[in-house]
Formats: sequence, C-alpha cells, structure tokens
Amino acid sequence: MSIAALRTLPLLACLAACASQPPAPPEPPPPPVPAQTQDRGGVPRISLPPAQAPAEGQDNKSAPYRFADSVELELTPRSAGAWSRWDEGTDRWRLDLHSPGATSLNLHFDRFALPPGASLKLYDPSAPAQSLTLSAADNKPHGQLWTPQIRGDTLRLDLRLPASAGRQVGLKLKTVNIAW
Repeated sequence: MSIAALRTLPLLACLAACASQPPAPPEPPPPPVPAQTQDRGGVPRISLPPAQAPAEGQDNKSAPYRFADSVELELTPRSAGAWSRWDEGTDRWRLDLHSPGATSLNLHFDRFALPPGASLKLYDPSAPAQSLTLSAADNKPHGQLWTPQIRGDTLRLDLRLPASAGRQVGLKLKTVNIAW
C-alpha cells in the first residue's frame, strides 16, 4: 500500500464513523409571540395567564417551595413592544406584561447586553416610584439577567437608548415568573 493511501485511511475512517451517526434532533420551534393589545396610554400590552396558586398547596416539605408559575416566551424589541423617538438623541421602546391577580412578576433575559448610555426601567405603571433601572453596568459575561420580583400584576419595560445605537440592543426575554 502506498504512503498516500495510508494517509487517507484515517480520513475515510472518520467519514464512515460520521456517516453512521444519527442526525441531531431538530431544535424545537420558539414559542409563538403572544398577541399584543394597547393600554389607554398607547403602550403595547401582552396578556399572560392569570396568577393561580396550585390547588394542592405546599404539603411536600422536601420539595422546593413554589411561589410562581413560569411562562416561556421569546420576546425581543423587534418582535414585541413599540419604538418611538423620546427626544432628539434618544430612542424609546416600551412593552407591558400583564397577568391578572399576580402579586409580582420577575423576568429572565437569556440575552442581556445593553449598549453604553442605555437604560431599561422596570416598574408597575400604577406604582412607578417602585422601579428597577438597569444599564450596561448590569451586563454580565454569560449574557443573561434575572430580575428581582417587582410587585404588581403589570410590569412595564421602558428601554431608552442613544439614537446613535440605531435601535440595536441585545435583549431577549425568555421567561416571566408570575407569583400568586
């Protein structure tokens, strides 16, 4: 056998092994974007399921304590909410999340990368003084962010960023936890 043939044997063995592998299962499709309505102020609103404590209670003391239900979403500023020009140098994006009867809501962003100069304010529109404001300082190397619980059954996301950013922001809301 020639040296050239010996050199191609490992490649042929690798190709044969790869060909016998079953294909990877396809990625599940993302959850559909819920329908939006608008509140009286013109802010787009997504209605989530109502908060509902489990009927069986929390009898199992060895199980983790449950206080909320999770709703999986895939929302970005491109797929939901509304953009507007706040002032000459600032763009604004807003979205309300509403769950009737919820005592609080908290969020999981599986992509969170605010550009410098941007801020994301989270609050219940009926109590705007109780708010959480996030900025580029809250960006983490792993790119995710979990918010604390914010009291109320409606949570407004109010993003402001420099117009020079061209409405390019790394936000993807993955989960909303609805506390009962």
